[in-house]
Amino acid sequence: MAWKGFARSGRWLIVGGVVTALVMSSPAGGTPARAASTNGSAACMCAESENDRSLRQALQAVSKRLLAAREVAAYKEIHHLPISDPDREKVVIEAAVKKAEELGADPELVRQVVVDQIEASKIAQKGYQELWSTHPELRPENPSLDHAREEISQSTALLVESLVYLKGGEAQQHDVQDLVEKLKNQGLPSSPSDHAAGRALSTI
Repeated sequence: MAWKGFARSGRWLIVGGVVTALVMSSPAGGTPARAASTNGSAACMCAESENDRSLRQALQAVSKRLLAAREVAAYKEIHHLPISDPDREKVVIEAAVKKAEELGADPELVRQVVVDQIEASKIAQKGYQELWSTHPELRPENPSLDHAREEISQSTALLVESLVYLKGGEAQQHDVQDLVEKLKNQGLPSSPSDHAAGRALSTI
C-alpha cells in the first residue's frame, strides 16, 4: 500500500515505499538541498544501452551463423561440393550491403563484417572435413543445406541490423574465447576453432 511521511530527523522521505535521502541547506546558506534515491534504479543503474544491446545481438548472430558451418560442411562433403562458392558468397555480401544502406548502417563496415563471416565459416568447414577424414563417424548423417542456409540468412540479417549502432572493434577477447568454446563443444578441433572465431569477430 502506498504511503508517505517524514522520519523524525527530517532527512528521509518515504514515498510509495521508496526511501529518498534529503540533504538540506545549511543554516549559513551552504550546500543547496538535493535528493538522492536509494531505490536501485538511479541514473548510474540505467537500462542496457543501445550500443551494448547491439553488441550482444551481433555476438549472438555471429555465433549462430558460424555454428551452422558444421551442417554445411557435412552436406558439401557428402555431395562432393567445394567449400568455396564465390557466386553465392557475392549474392550474400551484396544483399547485406543493400540492407545496410536501407537501415542506415555503414555499408563498408557491413561488407567487411559479412566477408569475415564467410571466411570464418570456410575455416570451420575445412576444419570439420579434415576431422572427418580420420573420424568419419563424427560427421552428421543427414545434414540439410536448406536448414543451414536459413540459419545463416536469419543470422546475417540480425547482424546487419545490429551494425546500425556499432562502429566496429568492440568485441573483446573474452567474446572470442566464448565463441571458440562453442565451436569446440560442437566438435571442431582447437586450431580451426581459434582461427574461425578470431576471423568472425575481427571487425565487430
